[in-house]
Order: sequence, then structure tokens, then C-alpha cells
Amino acid sequence: DYVYINNCGRFKDQLLYSDIRYHGLIEAGSVLNGTMQFAIYTYPKRLYLVGCDTTDTGHFFDDITDDEEPSGALNFPGMMKVFAARFKMFARLHYPDTEIISINPVGLKGLFTDIYTDDYKAEIEKNENL
Repeated sequence: DYVYINNCGRFKDQLLYSDIRYHGLIEAGSVLNGTMQFAIYTYPKRLYLVGCDTTDTGHFFDDITDDEEPSGALNFPGMMKVFAARFKMFARLHYPDTEIISINPVGLKGLFTDIYTDDYKAEIEKNENL
């Protein structure tokens, strides 16, 4: 009853709320999701996503295979892409003056404003020339 009487959200809510004073941060498979929700709640002019991306494999190391995933592992790359798309719509509605910038995106390419560093461009060019 406390949740409903005080207009609070449950911790594991799958909804994004614009006022986190009364609703918990989203818990959707990664601490990154709640972190992004908290960061935009501070009304920044720009929100930079650095190292907050996904790849097709979803692994930090190339030598990890799907067979080595822990039992019951979730599809993190897919979940991250879905959350990022929901977050983009949420931000447009509630924080239209905040620009979201993704640095060197891979899996989230084209979703937000993309910026590529010179080092990243050089590495991609080097790999393409191999």
C-alpha cells in the first residue's frame, strides 16, 4: 500500500520516469540504464555516452563464445539497443533541450549524435586496409 499511497515506483520497474524523487531508477539488465536516467534528470545541456555501447557479440573480449555465457544470461546487446531507443524517445519528450552524444558508437551508431575521435577513425581505416 505504501507504494500506491505515496505515488512511488517499485525498484525493478521497467518504466522510465521523469521525476526520480518518487520513482526508482529503471533496472533493465545493466547499471548503465539507471545511470543514464539519473544523468539526464540533472538537465545537462549535453549528455556524452563514452564507453556505453554494444557490439554484435556483446563481449569485451573476442575469445569469449556464447557457449561460455553463464546459465540464464540475457541478450545484452539486444537489450541495450532497445533501452537506448526507449531512452531516446523519453529524452525527446521530457528533456528536449539536452543533446545526447555518443562517442565512437558501434552498436548504437546513428541513434544519437555520433562523434568519432581521430584515434578511432585511424584504427578503423587501418583495419579496413588489412
